[in-house]
Amino acid sequence: MDSIVQYLIYSLKEEEIYKNNRIQHKESYILRLITLAYLTHKTMRVSDLLANKDLGSGPTIQTYITHLVLKEFVMRKISEEDKRVQFLIPTDNAINLFKELSKVMYDERIIQQSS
Repeated sequence: MDSIVQYLIYSLKEEEIYKNNRIQHKESYILRLITLAYLTHKTMRVSDLLANKDLGSGPTIQTYITHLVLKEFVMRKISEEDKRVQFLIPTDNAINLFKELSKVMYDERIIQQSS
C-alpha cells in the first residue's frame, strides 16, 4: 500500500507542476515523447507525432506543438536536407521541468528507500 500512496502523492505533485507551467495533459505527453527522444539521441519530427493517431487529429497535434513552442518548452528546427521536415527539440525550460519532476520523484518524503 505504501508504494501506491507514494505514487499518488507524486502524481498529484506532478499535476501541480504541469498546471503551474500551463501545460495540459496531452501537451505533457507530447513533451515527454519529444524530450525522451532527444535524451536518447533520437530525432523527433512533427510527422512522427502526426502519425500517432492516439494523440488526436493532425490539426489538434499541431495545436499542441504550437502551444509548447509558444510556452518555450519546444523549438522547431527545419531540416537542412529537406525544408519540409521539422525536428522538435526540447528547450532548456523543458529539461529543467523534468529535472524538477525528477527531484520531486526522489524526494525522501515521497519515494522512500527500503530500510
